[in-house]
Amino acid sequence: MNTEGTKFSPEGRECAVRLAREQRGEHPSK
Repeated sequence: MNTEGTKFSPEGRECAVRLAREQRGEHPSK
């Protein structure tokens, strides 16, 4: 996997934010 490209790519940032929200527990439970 290309972590360098994913880090600066908008898609990678979205994934990181999503993971952070999940860790915090702010994501809506479905």
